[in-house]
Amino acid sequence: MEKMAMANIEQEPHQRYLSELYKRLGGAMRLGLERTEAFMEYLEHPETSFPSIHVAGTNGKGTIVAAAARILECCGLKTGRFTSPHLMKFNERIRIDGEMISDKQLDYTINKWQAWLDSHDISFFEICTGLAFYEFRRQQVDAAVVEVGLGGRLDSTNVLLPRVSVISQIDYDHTNILGEKLAEIAAEKAGILKRGVPALLLSQARESQNKILEKAKEQEASIKVVDPADYAEIEELKPTGMRIILKEYKRSFWVNLTGRHQLGNILLAIEAVKLFLGGEKLKAEALAEALATIYWPGRFQQLQKEPAVFYDVAHNAGGFKALLNLVKELFPKDRPAFLIALLRDKAAPEILSMVKEADADLYICGIPDSHRAMDPGELCDLGERFQVPSYPSLTDALPVLERRNNKNPLIIAGTHYIANEIQRYWLSKWELLDDTRHIF
Repeated sequence: MEKMAMANIEQEPHQRYLSELYKRLGGAMRLGLERTEAFMEYLEHPETSFPSIHVAGTNGKGTIVAAAARILECCGLKTGRFTSPHLMKFNERIRIDGEMISDKQLDYTINKWQAWLDSHDISFFEICTGLAFYEFRRQQVDAAVVEVGLGGRLDSTNVLLPRVSVISQIDYDHTNILGEKLAEIAAEKAGILKRGVPALLLSQARESQNKILEKAKEQEASIKVVDPADYAEIEELKPTGMRIILKEYKRSFWVNLTGRHQLGNILLAIEAVKLFLGGEKLKAEALAEALATIYWPGRFQQLQKEPAVFYDVAHNAGGFKALLNLVKELFPKDRPAFLIALLRDKAAPEILSMVKEADADLYICGIPDSHRAMDPGELCDLGERFQVPSYPSLTDALPVLERRNNKNPLIIAGTHYIANEIQRYWLSKWELLDDTRHIF
C-alpha cells in the first residue's frame, strides 16, 4: 500500500531518487491498471521480458516470495525479487540474487525517466513496479518472484503474465478498499489468476477458498489447493527455525524461519518453483541449501537471547493469531510480554483483545514519526479501555520493559514501520546476537 511506505523512507543526500518517490506518497488510494499499462508502454514492456511467479494473499506472501526466490537462486537461476514494504531501506524492495538495487542505479533510472514522470500522474507504487521490472530486464534475470502490493485484480503488478500464480492465506485487512467479507477480499486476490496459468492456493477457510476456486474456474486457470498436512510435518520447532520432513523427499530439512503458519508458506514456495521449472526436478541438495539460508527479517526475529526478545511484523488479526499460537508452543510455561506498536488505521481493539485473552502481559505504544500515527489521546483511551500501560513511542516503552524482573520472552509486534527505531535502540543499548552492525 503506497501510503504505508512513508514511515520507512529515510532520505540521504546521495539518494535523489527518493525525492521523486516521496512527493508521490499520500493522497487517496487509486487502484487500476491504466497508469501502469501506460508506464509499461513507455518502458517498452519490461514485464514481458522475464518469466515470473506472482504471489498474492493477506498474510505470508512476502515469505513465499523470499523462499521461492532463494530456491530458484540455489537452482542456479539469476533471480529477481520484488517485495513491499521495506523494513530499513527502500532498496530492499528490488533484489537480484539477494543483492539490493544500488542507490546509484535508482538515481540514474529515475533521472532518465524524469521528463515522462513529470508529465504523468503516476503513483509511488506504480513507479516501484516499473523500477523492479525495468531492472529485471536490464539485468536479464532468468526468473522473477513478484509480490502483489494490495489486493490483486487492480494492483499494478497485475500487468504480468506469470508462469505460476500463488495465493496465500486470505484474511481481513484493508477492508475499506477490498471489502468487508472474506469472499469479497478473496475475489480481489483471485484477480491475479489468468487463463492457462497454473495456480496454487493455500488450504484455508471455506468462504475464501470456495470463492477463489470459483474465480479460477471462470478464468480457466488450473489450480491446486495445498494442504500442508499432505506434504510435510514439523519434526522440531525452535525460536530460530524449524526442522521439517518433506514426504516427497523422505528426509528432513532445516528451515531458517519458524512457526506452523510458515510451513504452508514454505510449501507454496516449493510447489511454485516446481511448477516454474516444469520438467526439471527440484534437487534435494539445492532445496536444502535454500531453506537453510532464507533471509526474511522481521518474522519472529530474535533480537536478544537473555531475556529473549523477538520482533514480528504481524499487524492484522490473522497475523496475530499465528504469532500467539507460535509463542504459546515455544514458551508453554512462560507468561510472555507483548509490546504492540499501533497505527490509527489498524484493527487495534480486535488485536489487543486477542493478546489479552492469551494470558500475556500487554503494553502498547504509538509511532509518532508516522503520518499514520494514532492520536495520543486515542492511544491513552485504548490503554485505559484494556487496562494496559501505553507509551508515546517504542523508545519510551523499551527502557521500562528492559527493567522487568523476570526472564519471560518479550515480543515486539504490530507493524513494519518500527524497524528503524528497533535497530537504533538495540545498537545503542543492547548486545546483538552476533558481531554485525545491523539487525536487519
